[in-house]
Amino acid sequence: MTDVLEELKPQLDALEKEEVLPPLLPPDVLVREAFELLDALDGDDTLRAPLVELGVDDAWLALARKAALAADQAQAKWEEVSANRAISDWTELEHEAERCRAEMIAAVRYHFRRDRHMLEELHEIYEGEGAADLILDLDTLARFTHNRRRVFRNDPNFDAEERSTRARELARELRHMMYDLPDERERDRVRATRNRVFSLLRKHIFEIRAAGQYRFWNDEERAKIFLSKWRGEHVSI
Repeated sequence: MTDVLEELKPQLDALEKEEVLPPLLPPDVLVREAFELLDALDGDDTLRAPLVELGVDDAWLALARKAALAADQAQAKWEEVSANRAISDWTELEHEAERCRAEMIAAVRYHFRRDRHMLEELHEIYEGEGAADLILDLDTLARFTHNRRRVFRNDPNFDAEERSTRARELARELRHMMYDLPDERERDRVRATRNRVFSLLRKHIFEIRAAGQYRFWNDEERAKIFLSKWRGEHVSI
């Protein structure tokens, strides 16, 4: 994995903080579907060639394959350090906390998309990638969202009050559990790397799926190749 990660380092470092998210679907599903899509394109030039016209060229596909390989290996390393530290309960709670943070950030970014000051404040909230930063982000987002809950009142998919409450609960539970954990610096480093690699993979596969569905919108059989079997019609992974 080291060689692949070193090769991808410029692309991983270039990701904006807001782009870096934990795997939003089961990691094995993300990696498997990425390889299946890339293999299908490699084996059929009539599928691959039309994508070049939209900017999805061989270099893009090659980088996506390297990202898939790195994601598979990064996830294996993550599982190794988590299992070795016997902290499965922490890991499960941490995953929920990461999803909660990602959902809150997405909601704030959308509802305040025309407010430059608020977006700058959001950017300052989401700075670090370690466990301590996750706890701080949850507490800050809980206050941010609760104090501005009226902005979200017409959003049927985001209950600002419920999310704020849950974010505070998660932060409190994580803070309590963290005192019983061993030194987490290595684990935080592995997790940060995994999240960046999966974010790079998501970015590249998203573009491939979107281009393929657009290019073959009138060819149902070929368009299906670019759909996620897990998510069906949704183009992202």
